[in-house]
Amino acid sequence: MAVLMRGAAIVLALWPAGVAAEAPALELALDRARDVAEGCAATFVLSNRGSEALEALSLEAVIFDAAGRVARLTLFDMGGVPAEARRVREFVIPGAACDGLSAVLVNAVSACAPGTAAACATPPALVSRAGLVLE
Repeated sequence: MAVLMRGAAIVLALWPAGVAAEAPALELALDRARDVAEGCAATFVLSNRGSEALEALSLEAVIFDAAGRVARLTLFDMGGVPAEARRVREFVIPGAACDGLSAVLVNAVSACAPGTAAACATPPALVSRAGLVLE
């Protein structure tokens, strides 16, 4: 029994250091959605908490209508973001009223450079402060 307890204590002592998941280096926040003449303008805040700059980041996104059906597929070219910095990007979803949309799904990271950056290794953390779900 003492050997079992000692083994369990060793596993618990090593668990946080060896297995703990790192927080994503990137956070993508949907900060605001507002109607403009061309459609629904979605404003995003991209935060790079990592120590490496990103030269380019493009996200494949799926826009869902109010009924939860796919309204369109699009790419959001977020551009570059320096290490430990934030950038704001705004994209207009043409011909769409914001109240006719329900969610934005980040389906995939379509481009991330340099590929060695820690931010490219894990998907960004997603937050929504707008009336739309960001997932």
